[in-house]
Amino acid sequence: MEPASPKKTDDKKVEQPWSDKERNLIVNHVLTHIATVGYAKVFSKLPEMLAKEGCPTRPVRNYHDQWRRKICKDLLSIYGGKTPSTPASPTKAASSPKRKRKEVS
Repeated sequence: MEPASPKKTDDKKVEQPWSDKERNLIVNHVLTHIATVGYAKVFSKLPEMLAKEGCPTRPVRNYHDQWRRKICKDLLSIYGGKTPSTPASPTKAASSPKRKRKEVS
């Protein structure tokens, strides 16, 4: 049998799940540098920076995808600008608290 090639080893690293540490480093890096380097280039330094922190090496595109798919959604769910009058879910919008109290008593 042949020894595992470096490419296969790298593929295993890429398949590792994203950690909160990685996401935290990505958020800090993007928010710190986006104004100076711009959105298109802000992800290019991430693989090197995260490797120094002991995180798995991934293609630059994966960092961009993780930002767009997971991190942005998480940030928007926290800081999305919902007003207090905006219901948190469609079920809460369908029934008011007063109506529920009348049905219970």
